[in-house]
Amino acid sequence: MTHIQGIKINRKDISQAENIRFPLPDKAEMADGTVLLKLDVFSLSTNNITYAVTGNSLNYWGYFPVDEQHSQLPVWGFGQVLASKHPKFKPGDRFYGYFPMSSHVLVQPDKVNAFGFVDANPKRVSNNPIYNHYMNMQSDVAYRPNDEAMQSLFRPLFITSFLLDDFLNENNNFGAQQILITSASSKTSYGLASILHKRKTAGKTDVSIVGMTSDSNTDFVHGLEMYDEVITYDKYDALDNSKQTVIIDFTGNQRLLKKIAAHLGAAHAYTSLIGAVQNDQLDDEAGAVKHGKFFFAPIQAQKCIARDGHAEFNKQYAETLDAFIQQAKTWLSMQEVNGVDNVRELYLQLLSKSPPPEIGYVASI
Repeated sequence: MTHIQGIKINRKDISQAENIRFPLPDKAEMADGTVLLKLDVFSLSTNNITYAVTGNSLNYWGYFPVDEQHSQLPVWGFGQVLASKHPKFKPGDRFYGYFPMSSHVLVQPDKVNAFGFVDANPKRVSNNPIYNHYMNMQSDVAYRPNDEAMQSLFRPLFITSFLLDDFLNENNNFGAQQILITSASSKTSYGLASILHKRKTAGKTDVSIVGMTSDSNTDFVHGLEMYDEVITYDKYDALDNSKQTVIIDFTGNQRLLKKIAAHLGAAHAYTSLIGAVQNDQLDDEAGAVKHGKFFFAPIQAQKCIARDGHAEFNKQYAETLDAFIQQAKTWLSMQEVNGVDNVRELYLQLLSKSPPPEIGYVASI
């Protein structure tokens, strides 16, 4: 390949996506201290569509700008060093991190250590250092070479599941007898459900796990065999309101939350909000979330590391992630999409319709 290939997206109209090409820099042309990474595999899911939809409000378009009107979509994946003008990097070194939806990216490594580096490229804008950090696969205890496709899909999502479980355990489930998880067919939701189910099977908790989903995904959610009960959104009043209940919400739908909270009444113990609130569902927000607040995974991660130490935190996460991925292989079908044209078409497809919950996409340009 003699060019860097990618896709640029119009920040004001995210349905406008065009192929772009740049000359692949020769090592002699690269500035000292820079490294050229080739992106080998990345996941593409509704998580990335969320980046596009909230790209302006949450500044996701600031990470990989192309020009004043266009940016490249951020994706999570694995890449390797193709060329290096940095003394601590050599061709073939492998890293996991936040890439542009492209074939290559030129980075400016800073704060380099055995675990990875931070991209100090001044063109990248970041309020959260996690998006600028690349993990070295030689030292990453969670890395499984044969599971790169599944890891690229689940790593950005499952860490939230893992930390939510720790948050609930730390707070003794807020005294709840049941935990309601909305968007039960989504990967982060059933990631959390899988950890809770494993904890329950081991006799470490007796809390009931309730999944809430749409009619079309009910069979899939039942088939996961992680939830003790599955109800649909229109049957929210089937939820047992005699039990103290924690709501873990992934929908951002404040109107729905208000209805559930009203149905639970005094049994509403806590609501944890994950992700962005839907802008068209903000009426009477206080009434819906008066017993809860937004969950910030980085804060919980800091608590875990302070409590258990970095090495133990990484070990526990690696073991839990690996067990989950092996389990997920029994219900998830991974589909590969290759080539810039096919990747662009998949992006547009996901923009108009969410994929079936039993399908996962990994891609390469």
